[in-house]
Amino acid sequence: MNYTFFDVETANRKNDTICSIGLIETDGEKILNSFSTLINPECDFDERNIKIHEITPDMVSNCPTLKMIWPELEPYFNDHIVCGHNIIYDIRVLEKHLSFYRISIPKFQYICTMKLAKTIDSIESSSLHDLCQKFNISLINHNALSDAKASFELFKILRDQYHCELLPLNVESRPQYSRTSSFSTRK
Repeated sequence: MNYTFFDVETANRKNDTICSIGLIETDGEKILNSFSTLINPECDFDERNIKIHEITPDMVSNCPTLKMIWPELEPYFNDHIVCGHNIIYDIRVLEKHLSFYRISIPKFQYICTMKLAKTIDSIESSSLHDLCQKFNISLINHNALSDAKASFELFKILRDQYHCELLPLNVESRPQYSRTSSFSTRK
């Protein structure tokens, strides 16, 4: 079984656009492929988000849009179990951004490392930052590829040392979101 660990950074507080994505494909033991890119979200940025991830509108102005790179990314979601830390957030942001282009998110199963960590009594905090410190996992916080890799390392620890039950949940393609003013497209 192959897994895709992914993470996104968002352009604004609406959480419906991606300005950076990082993903790794694994067989559950080692990294098989990795992908990371800045994305032109075709919307306004919030200062708060820029302070978190340090990605600015100028940095993405000449980058591809999600629509342009989706054909390259989609195979990492088909027939893979999608994983990450608080992964449902990333899945929903991806779903919303794809729907802007009238692209449906594929059906797949997912595993959330945050939910797994919360099942362990001896773990006090389920934040990725705190867990990476606890388990000595390298992390560049709010760097999409680093977050994806850290989630993979955490996944292996939770599976192998804590024997967490890895029961994937289903994500079904839902009706597309309507095009609303939540996107303030640059002209």
